[in-house]
Amino acid sequence: MFLSFSAVFAGRNCCRTQQSHRQSVFSPTAWPHLFSGAQRVERGRRATSQGRRARSLLSTRTFCMSSSQEDQPKSKSMASLRPKVCVLGGGFGGLYTALRLCQLPWGRDLRRYEAAARTPQRESTFSVDNSERRRASDTSKQSASQRLVAGQRTRPELTLIDTRERFVFLPLLYELVTGEMGIWEVAPPFAELLEDTDVDFLQAQVQHIDLDKRRVTVRPMMPSNASESKESDEIISYDRLVIALGSEDTRDMVPGAREHALGFRSVEDAIRIRERVRLLESSSQPTIRIVIVGGGYSGVELACNLSDRLGPRAQIQIVDRGRELMAASTAYNRSQATRALRLRNISFVPETSVVSVGPNSLRLSYAEKSGDRAPPASETTLEQIDLVLWTAGNRINKVIREGLIASRQVERNERGQLLTDRFLRLPNYPEVIVLGDAAQIREPVAAVPVVTREQPRGMTAQIALQEADFAAWNTWASLTGREPLPFQYVHLGEMITLGRDDGSVQLLGLLNLSGPLAHQLRRLAYIARMPTDAHRLRVGASYVAQPLLRILEGVLAVGNDVLDALGQGRGTRAPGCPFTANQDTQQQQQRQQSWSSSTAPRSDESS
Repeated sequence: MFLSFSAVFAGRNCCRTQQSHRQSVFSPTAWPHLFSGAQRVERGRRATSQGRRARSLLSTRTFCMSSSQEDQPKSKSMASLRPKVCVLGGGFGGLYTALRLCQLPWGRDLRRYEAAARTPQRESTFSVDNSERRRASDTSKQSASQRLVAGQRTRPELTLIDTRERFVFLPLLYELVTGEMGIWEVAPPFAELLEDTDVDFLQAQVQHIDLDKRRVTVRPMMPSNASESKESDEIISYDRLVIALGSEDTRDMVPGAREHALGFRSVEDAIRIRERVRLLESSSQPTIRIVIVGGGYSGVELACNLSDRLGPRAQIQIVDRGRELMAASTAYNRSQATRALRLRNISFVPETSVVSVGPNSLRLSYAEKSGDRAPPASETTLEQIDLVLWTAGNRINKVIREGLIASRQVERNERGQLLTDRFLRLPNYPEVIVLGDAAQIREPVAAVPVVTREQPRGMTAQIALQEADFAAWNTWASLTGREPLPFQYVHLGEMITLGRDDGSVQLLGLLNLSGPLAHQLRRLAYIARMPTDAHRLRVGASYVAQPLLRILEGVLAVGNDVLDALGQGRGTRAPGCPFTANQDTQQQQQRQQSWSSSTAPRSDESS
């Protein structure tokens, strides 16, 4: 083998010598050395032929080795060399992190880089020491066959785990309730989105997370029904873990809310609301009473869309325990939301809490203002309610609250969110990245000052989408020996829907829009943020085709009206018609009489 490689390199060097000789053979100074140059050319040709034979032999051995490895099953030692990256949660943070990991270049041999000393004082605990860098540089000196075998292990094993079978684009869930968009547009299946990627999707429910042993206990869901799960649990080990489990609603905290109120967080919730609204719409009752618990983004947007669908029959109330409508929003969007509610006669009841929820009733607790003294709490009951919708509050996922197993300290805030460093990592477990609703960065976030220096507000999809890019990069950097990047927030603005053809948009603190133009701009912006290019193209084509179909329906309706006018005229000559409607009717009656007389039996024949 050493001789073969020597022949290869000798052939390459002699080829270079031959090229340089050809370039200088016609110079006058080259004539005395022409004979010696010819000898060198001959030796170069021989060495080149030997190098070709050596390369062909090497390629043959490499092909045999690769084919034999493909025929034989992969051993556990080879499979264990691929790092395992596990992503928990298929929302904006989890799915987009997995997709970004597939797009990053995995061009170097991956190793299971062990995290450095787990001390919160160090900012970059993923820095690679010199010994690991030497081992990584030694891989470049391997033979071609060894690099080919190592190339099969360059990409990690990516696994995405979620309890649902569909990804839900939450900002467009209102269009699913009103029927403006279909399920395939708002909630595409994970199998469809991850079809052309290296991500393995597992529909399972996370039970426990053991941070010390680096493994996750899951319970796979039944394929036929996502609400049922198998009895046996599975254990999944990981080298890097991304936690993006999101949050849950607070219906369990109020008696009767889980049984008698409908949530608004999933496709199933949107379908239930749509069916209930359809039944109420088809009923004969003059007034439809709806109470929405929660005066945030979801409550206001849902109230406006339901009011536009039900029309003047809808009597909608928004109940919130805060003092202000959409407290986390900007002043411009709050003013537009107030305008939209006033235009639709939707009442807002502030500083009111829900005590209990009944089949057709709602018990509320509110504070009566009585001067400077502390107001006493009073309770009242709303009767004859047709529909109660719950959009109030979020709480951390149950796995984050109760399912974490860790011997070292895991810091939390007052809401139960996990505190991370500015690289989105747990301080004592730097191989774990937490983002989305389950995390809060304990250090001040560096916001990019586009126009105004805004800090992240609340739990929004905009923050989760931006954190997904940094989570994917830092995971990739930890496996390839690169430096992580601190999270930087760019406040792009806010977009809300206020009905079928109404909305409010504030972009970069410079552009404020409202009305139909803002509604269309919001729809286009969300279509552009769809997970994959294929799904983005399909949804965009459907968005463009809908107005064309409406125009075509209008043209057909006008055509039908014209045809009806031509067939039911009152003696006037229609444009383009050679005869009047009365003449046409008389001709039809004459033909009918002649046909009846020809088919009637004659008297002589009967006799």
